[in-house]
Amino acid sequence: SICIKGIEFLLKGYEIFSQNHKRTRLLLVGKGFDTSNKELIQLINKHSLQDKIILLGPRKKPENYYSSFDVFISSSLSEGFPNTLAEAVSSEVMSISTNVGDSSIINTNKDLLINPSSAEEISQTLIKVYKLSYDQKFIMNTIAKEKLISNFSISTLKKNYLKLLDNSLTRSN
Repeated sequence: SICIKGIEFLLKGYEIFSQNHKRTRLLLVGKGFDTSNKELIQLINKHSLQDKIILLGPRKKPENYYSSFDVFISSSLSEGFPNTLAEAVSSEVMSISTNVGDSSIINTNKDLLINPSSAEEISQTLIKVYKLSYDQKFIMNTIAKEKLISNFSISTLKKNYLKLLDNSLTRSN
C-alpha cells in the first residue's frame, strides 16, 4: 500500500531534491506503481511531478532494473526483511532506506539510513549522495555488498542457526 511504503514522503522528498536537480527522474517499479493507481496519480499531481516520475508497474524481474538506477530508495514505514533493499545492495546500487525492520542489517552504511516519514531526510540524503564522486560511490557500494554477503551467506546463516539450536538445547537440559 502507498501508506506503508511511505510514498507520500518519497514524493515530497524527491520534489524538494528535484527543484535543484531538474534533470533527474524517479522510477517507480512494482505492484500499484502504474497509472491505474488513482491515489498515486493524485500524489504525483499534488507534488507537480508529472514530468519527473516514470511508472513501470509490476515487473517479472524487477532486479533487472537496478543497474539502471543511480540510487535506490526504500521509503517504507514498516518492514520485515526488505528483499528489494537486499537486491539493490547486492547489485551495488547506492541505497537509501528508512531505518525500519532489518534495513540496518542490510544497509550497513549508516549515513544512508533515514528516519521513516521524513521527506526532508530523503531530500538531504539524495543531495549528499548526488555530491559523492564516482569513486566514493564505488567504494561504498562494494563495502555494503561485501557486508551483506558476509552477514547472509549460507555458512553464516548455518553457523547462527546451529548456535541458536545449541543454545535452545542447552536451556532445555
